[in-house]
Amino acid sequence: MQRFANYIKTFILFATILSLGGCKKILEPTPKDFLDANTFYQKKANLNAALNGVYAVLVSPSLYGETYQCYITSGVEDAILFQGSVNNPKTGYYNESSSYAETSRFWANLYTGINRANEVLENLNTPKDITEDEKKIVEGETRFLRAYYYFLLTQWFGDVPLRNESSKYPEQTHMAFTDSKEVYEFVLAEMQAAEQLLAAQTAGQLTNSEKITQTAVQAILARVCLYMAGEPVNDQSKYTEAVSWCKKVISSGLHRLNPSYTDVFKQQLLDLYDNIYRESIWEVGFYVNITSPEMNSGKYTRVGIASTNDIVGRNDGWVVVHPRNYLSYERVPLVAATGTSATVTNDVSPDTRRDWSISRYRYTGGTATTAPTKTMLSANNYWGRFSAKWRREEEASPHHANRSPANIPVIRYSDVLLMLAEAENELNGPTSEIVGIVNEIRARAYNETGTGKMLKTIRLTNGGSGYTAVPTVTITGGGATTAATAKVIRTGNTITAILLSDAGTGYTSLPNITISGGGGTGAAAEAVALTDYRLRQEQYLDKAAFRKTIQDERLVEFSGEFLRRQDLKRWGLLVATVKLMAEDAETGNTALDLNPHATGSSIPAKVHFTQPGSNISAKNIFLPIPLTEMLYNKFAVQNEGF
Repeated sequence: MQRFANYIKTFILFATILSLGGCKKILEPTPKDFLDANTFYQKKANLNAALNGVYAVLVSPSLYGETYQCYITSGVEDAILFQGSVNNPKTGYYNESSSYAETSRFWANLYTGINRANEVLENLNTPKDITEDEKKIVEGETRFLRAYYYFLLTQWFGDVPLRNESSKYPEQTHMAFTDSKEVYEFVLAEMQAAEQLLAAQTAGQLTNSEKITQTAVQAILARVCLYMAGEPVNDQSKYTEAVSWCKKVISSGLHRLNPSYTDVFKQQLLDLYDNIYRESIWEVGFYVNITSPEMNSGKYTRVGIASTNDIVGRNDGWVVVHPRNYLSYERVPLVAATGTSATVTNDVSPDTRRDWSISRYRYTGGTATTAPTKTMLSANNYWGRFSAKWRREEEASPHHANRSPANIPVIRYSDVLLMLAEAENELNGPTSEIVGIVNEIRARAYNETGTGKMLKTIRLTNGGSGYTAVPTVTITGGGATTAATAKVIRTGNTITAILLSDAGTGYTSLPNITISGGGGTGAAAEAVALTDYRLRQEQYLDKAAFRKTIQDERLVEFSGEFLRRQDLKRWGLLVATVKLMAEDAETGNTALDLNPHATGSSIPAKVHFTQPGSNISAKNIFLPIPLTEMLYNKFAVQNEGF
């Protein structure tokens, strides 16, 4: 957003001034053609400019601006990479090598951020016009960001060099790797220090969610603790700490669930901040200035509904979801209202998250002056639906050709709630409190207070006899805003099925079902169930059942938010899940009522869904250490299997 454009503009000036500051000077030990660090940092404004440079790493194409969106985090249920040949190395296909460019620039960018942070911290006491309170804020933000970059490094690469001095000499490139658990402990210590330093910088005092606040630190600390409790670190004592940090965020009273799930993302698309609910605790800020493209810091439009039309906004559509993601939301199958077919042709979901997170349509047609048509996908067309959480058509016009201003939330309040439920379950099993927390998130998603329930299931109780024509079924009562409709299937003189053709809305109780006409008698049916946001008892019967429930809930709540691959890894489920995804494409899945991918029938091709499962192995819990690090750091050690 616009605030971040100012960050980057300021940092460009800063980087230019200090462009030679990291080199060891041989011929001229006291250069006179630029400001050295000691001179530059005399002013508070310059210290803050340098801090903005630490933030700027987040929006880089090597991180949230592109690489992290579509390359690093793909290869799981909510992100199947559909870009180029599957034979070309990509992290989403699990066939990358140490020379893979995206992995290398991801690594390099994170260390750029760390080096910038080191320089800021080394010059904290240089400015003459900064107060102690102002210094605490700069230190807190900087130490947190440096720790966050280490957090990303160690979760993706394992053991990494712990470089906590700014780069001044070539010899500093040679550094032994630090054990991942020790890196995590460093991250915890730095973030805990930042949490205290930022006591005066709260979410309630700021008008945007791009700057680090005390509750943002607390929320990420909870995430760090959950990662440490899971694989491969397996320090289960950290569940207790995760609970503590989650409760600090909750007890602050500064964050709540936005009553509308879709509004969370629509505000980001419109360059707005939610200063009422503040569900988005920390966001990476992007901004696009159509009139001055050279100042753009928008994210590349790689993820979204594919489009070449400027009216709705162009998008490469490089990421689709696996059917397991789409089918993990509750759905009501529907048949055509007319005719004799019992084939499901449509479906609806009471869960508003599904049709916002995953596209039910594709764009077709359109010109420079007319918008394309939204062509709806058939109910059983599961293979190749786009990840659609940030929809360019919701942005303010005009659209930039290949950049989007929509912020990316790093962590939301719903994540804090689900982390608390997960950690508490691991410590004490399911309690009414944490079951209630999950139900609170689901209640928001189903919006039953606003739209009521849908009719989910009808049961034929008597087929009757003597029917010479298809009778009429009428559904009445139940408090419906819009009544459900159903179709009768007749076989011979008997009714053999009653199938929903519309699930209706606004139900508060089960409706009555009447069958009339058709020349016969005795056919009867009853409404069995309405949709319901509340968890069923078997979903929280014991610790294992509730663990699975939380894992499933995280998929539907955070679909397309770049969290799933690391979630699966810390649960020890990554390799097995990706292999099952490939099996689904090859042979289908009876439990999910999922047909196999029909070779050559759609885009993306079946190979995009099968290749990750064919390639993945135990080594893929980490990415390879980049070749550049192996070449220029004599102490570098490659991850096993690469």
